[in-house]
Amino acid sequence: MIERVARTLHRGRDTLDAAILGLTVETAACQWPEHTRLRAFDSSADAIAVLWPPPGAPPGAAAEVAEWTALPVADGTLDLVTADGSMVCVSYPEGARAVLEEVHRALRPGGRLVARTFLRPEQTETLEAILADLEASKIHNPFVFKLRVDAALHDGLAGFSMHEKWLLWRRLFPDQEATARRFGWPVRTFALPPSFETQDLRFVYPTIDEFRAVFAPSFRELELSVGRYELGERCPTLVLEPL
Repeated sequence: MIERVARTLHRGRDTLDAAILGLTVETAACQWPEHTRLRAFDSSADAIAVLWPPPGAPPGAAAEVAEWTALPVADGTLDLVTADGSMVCVSYPEGARAVLEEVHRALRPGGRLVARTFLRPEQTETLEAILADLEASKIHNPFVFKLRVDAALHDGLAGFSMHEKWLLWRRLFPDQEATARRFGWPVRTFALPPSFETQDLRFVYPTIDEFRAVFAPSFRELELSVGRYELGERCPTLVLEPL
C-alpha cells in the first residue's frame, strides 16, 4: 500500500518528501522511489538511538525527536505521511484530532496520509469468551489473542494502559513461559516485557466509526484495505487525502 501510494505521488516529480509517525522499521525499509527524502519523528531519543537507521532505509533517511502535534516541517511540504499503529498511542478524540490537524498542515495539496490502525469491534467481546476460545484451541496466533484482549480491556475511548494489561497477564498467566510453551508460541511473542509493570502509557483502539469521525473534518477517505490474515478487519489501512 505505502509503496504503491509513494510511486503514484512521485510520478512526474524529481523527489518525494515522506515522513513516518514513529519508528516503524518495516516502513522505512519499503521500496521507496529514487530520491525519496524520508524523515521519522518519535518522542524518544533512546528509541531512535536503538532503532535508527534501520537496514534498507533510503540514503539519508533521518529520525528526529518531535511530538506528532508539532512536526518540525514547514506548511505544505510533505508528499506522504505514514502512521503504522501510531494513532492508537494518542487520546481520543482530542489527541487524535490534534495529530491529524498537524499532519494536514504539513501535507501539500494532493498529498496522502497512509494510516494503519487497530480497531475494537462495535460489540465488545467478554474476556471470558476470549479465554474460552483460547482453551478450545480456536486462537492460533498470540498477536490475535493480544489484539482481542486489548479490545476487551477498553472502557470506551478511555482505552487501556500497559500497567492494566500487565496486572491482567500476571493474574491469568503467572508463568508466562509455561503458557507460551503450552500453546506452542514463542515466549517473546506472548510474554509481556517487565517494563509494562510500571508504564501508565495508554492505548486506544477506536471503532471504525470513531476513527472516521476524528479524521472527517480534515481528510477524505480514498481507500480502506484489509489484510488477508486473521482479524485483518481489525487492522485496516486507510489512504486519506487532506481536504
